[in-house]
Order: sequence, then C-alpha cells, then structure tokens
Amino acid sequence: MVMTENPISRLLQRLSSAQDEEIGDGTTSVVLVASALLAKAEKLIEKGIHPIKVSEGYDVACKLAIEHLESIKEEIRPSSLKENMKNAALTSLNSKIVRKAKDAVAEVCVNAILKVCDKDRRDVDFELIKIVKKIGPDFKCIELVNGVLLDKSFSHSQMSKAVEDGRIALLTCPFEPPKLKTKNELRISSVEDYKNLENYEKEKFVEMIRCIKNAGANVILCQWGFDDEANSLLMEHGLPAVRWVGGQDLELAAVYTGGSIISRFEDLREEDLGRGSLKEITMGTQSEKMIKLENNDGNTVTILVRASSDLALAEAERCVTDALSAARNVLTCPFVVYGGGSSEIACSLKLQERLNKVDDGEERECLEAFCAALEEIPLILARNSGLDSLQTLDALKAEQLKTKFYFLGVDCTGNGNDMKKNKVFDSLVSKKKQMMMATQLVNMVLK
Repeated sequence: MVMTENPISRLLQRLSSAQDEEIGDGTTSVVLVASALLAKAEKLIEKGIHPIKVSEGYDVACKLAIEHLESIKEEIRPSSLKENMKNAALTSLNSKIVRKAKDAVAEVCVNAILKVCDKDRRDVDFELIKIVKKIGPDFKCIELVNGVLLDKSFSHSQMSKAVEDGRIALLTCPFEPPKLKTKNELRISSVEDYKNLENYEKEKFVEMIRCIKNAGANVILCQWGFDDEANSLLMEHGLPAVRWVGGQDLELAAVYTGGSIISRFEDLREEDLGRGSLKEITMGTQSEKMIKLENNDGNTVTILVRASSDLALAEAERCVTDALSAARNVLTCPFVVYGGGSSEIACSLKLQERLNKVDDGEERECLEAFCAALEEIPLILARNSGLDSLQTLDALKAEQLKTKFYFLGVDCTGNGNDMKKNKVFDSLVSKKKQMMMATQLVNMVLK
C-alpha cells in the first residue's frame, strides 16, 4: 500500500481496505464515490451551507439511493446460479490485468467456490481455498486442484514419489536429539566419545521413526527440517517425508485429511493420522516440483496461478481474490444490479425526481451534489473507453428516462449499452455497501 501523509488520503485507503475485507470487490468504485462526495461537500461549504446540513442531506440521499437499488434488483434463479456467479466474476475481471484470460480465471474461481461452499447456509469459508503462485507460461494456465498443493518436494531423491493410501503424520516436532533447556557444554576428547555421540543421535532418530511406524503412518509432513542422517534413516525405513512445510499449509492439510497436528513423537496415535494420497509433480522442469495432496472426502481446493514474473503473479493473485469475492457475493446474496454505471445513473435519476418535491434550497443542493457524485462512475467509464463522457452520460440518462430500462450503461466493449444482454452486473450487497461506506466516511470528515 502506498503511504501518504494526507489524512484524507489515509482515510480513503482505509475505506478501500474495509470494502476489500468485508465485500472483496468494489474497492475502486467506493473510493471514487467517496472522493466525489468530498469534493462536492467542499464546494457546498464554500457556498455557506453548514457541514452538518451537508451530512444530513447526504444521509437522506444515500437512503433514497439504496431504496431504489432494492426496487431495481433482480433475483437469481437457483437453476442459473453458476452462470450468474461466473458473470459476476467476469465483470470484476474486465478491468484487470488478466482480462484476456478472464474466462478461464472466472471458471476456476466459480468451481472453487461451489466446491467448498455450504449451500444450505449460503456461506463460503475462504480458508478452504488456497492460492499458490508459480512462474509459468501465462494467466490462461490457471488450474484448480481438488486438494492441497504444497510448494515442496520429498526430502530424499530415492523416496517414493507417490503414496496412494497415505496415513499422514502431521508433525511440528523436529527430527533432532533433545536439547537441554539450560546452557551446557559437551566435551569430546576421544574418538570413542565422538562415536558414542553419533550412536546416541542415531538411536534417538530410530526411536522417533519407531513412534511414527507404531502409529501406522506411512508418510510424514513436518514443519521443521532434518539433517542428512535423519533423512537417510527415513528413506531406509520406507517413510516418504516432506520437510519445512509452512504452518498454514500444515493446518490446511490437517483440516483436509482429518488429521491432528502433533508436537511430540510419543503422543502420536493412529487416530491422529490424516488420510489421503500424495504425489510429487513437476512444473515444467525437473527442478520445479510440488506435492499434490488429495482426499476424496475433503473439500479443500487449491488454485494454481501461473504468470511470467513475480510482479504479474502478485497482480494475478489479487485478480483471483476479487473474482472469488464477486462470485461468493452472488452465492450468499442472490440479488444483482446491473453494471456499466447503469445502477448509478438509475439512482441519480430517482434522486432528481425527489428534487422536484424539495422546497429547502440547501437540501436540494445536497441532493444534487450526491447525484453528481454517483454520476462520476459512468463518466469515468466513458472517459476510459475513449468516449465523450458528458455526451455519453446525457444520452444514457435520456434513454433510461424514456424507456425506463434501468440496465442501460456505458458501452465499454462495443457490444451495446444493454448491460442485461451483455451480462454485466454487480451483487446488490456490494453496490449497497459502496454507497453506505462512502457516505459514512464523508459524514465522519464533515462532523
């Protein structure tokens, strides 16, 4: 995040972060609306209107706009849920770096959501979706893996590269002899002393392996590393192992396989073992390997993102997160409003109807300012598409007024301004939150 000393800029950054955390999409729109509201509020104050009056006017306008969104929303039928989830994901990807591969990215994101979601509760736990980044050809090579993908390889080159019926020991204890908790000094004065130390370490390693085999485990995922001696002994005893597994990956593997993470070898029991199959796969070259962990009963998925550079990978991850959030929002709240600035234009026109019934001059100016702030979205869309922004906006407003079609928006792709036909829409909850959070931030500044 870009750091700034301006307090208003910092508030806008936090607003964007709050929108991202709560909804996962619409971060740009909420900042644009809030910025426009602040700019209009400054002009109203310069005219002599009290900040409290401006704040109250914005509250009234926001409430009316949200009520109108409720009146123009459309409910998604269960039979078309997946299609509409994909369309929402596509809408979020239209302005992103992965737009040329947006169909593949949207398909993967929707399938991931449907795999892990609780359809009865209409809830999605994003902790069950892991995103793994790997340098590769391009965005189109995105892949959905039903299971956990570990950016690791088996610790010994001669270990088995595939374990079908894996009974997995999930360990946070290191393969090393126990150390005293107090400061100590070990003196070795002869060859015999050195051999005794070597035999002691080997005995401890064998004892640890015995504990693992007695519990019935045939594969190990360990959070810590182990030296060549322990690695060779594991290979000799037929125990494939993966070392330096991250804490988050280990927890995900435990949830996915139904196992328990153990911190002491002597505490390992058969009921603590996870179940699943492991396979070492190559990612284009022999030096790039990953471990694929699968379980038929598990509901954890991994999205493998490919791009040509680390910078592109970071941006692609953000795009995938936005698309996941957009699809999730449609699942959790099956109501949508149309995009392309159409819903903002519809709300602006509704507020302009209210202006004719308002006698208070100051309240009228506040409502007009809110209308102008909402219209910033279609204006910017038209400008970025190379269109005459004012002319486009006026034409759309006139057409919406004439036809009463609230789904007419800015034609950014050359496919017409019918957003319903183009399947460009946002979730209702996202659009409502944008207006509410932008208004709340501006009111906080004004008060």
